[in-house]
Amino acid sequence: MLARALLARVPPPPHHLSPEERAEVAATAARLEPKWRLDSIRLFPADHWSQDDDFFNSERRWVQGEARRRGVPESEIFDAVDRDLRSTPYAPGRKATVAPCKPRPFYD
Repeated sequence: MLARALLARVPPPPHHLSPEERAEVAATAARLEPKWRLDSIRLFPADHWSQDDDFFNSERRWVQGEARRRGVPESEIFDAVDRDLRSTPYAPGRKATVAPCKPRPFYD
C-alpha cells in the first residue's frame, strides 16, 4: 500500500488564466452572447425560462471547450466571464441574472 502511494502520479497544479487571457476570454464571451441569446429566442419564442436554459447550455458548451483548449479548469473561464459581467452590469444585451425557478404554466 505504501509503495502504491509513493509511486502514484500527482497531477500538476492547475494552470490559471493570466490577466490578459481573462480579458480575452471575457471579450470573446461578450461577443458570442448575442448570438446565443438570438438562437435561444428563435428556438423558444414565447418561453423565457427555456430561452435562458438554452442560452446557458450554449455558454456551458463554449466554456468546456475553452477550458480544454486553454488547459485550465472550467471555473477559471466562468470566473472571467462573471467578473466581466459584474463590472459592467448594464451592458446592452447582457445580463447577470436568470429566470426565477418556478413551475411551468403548462405541461407537455
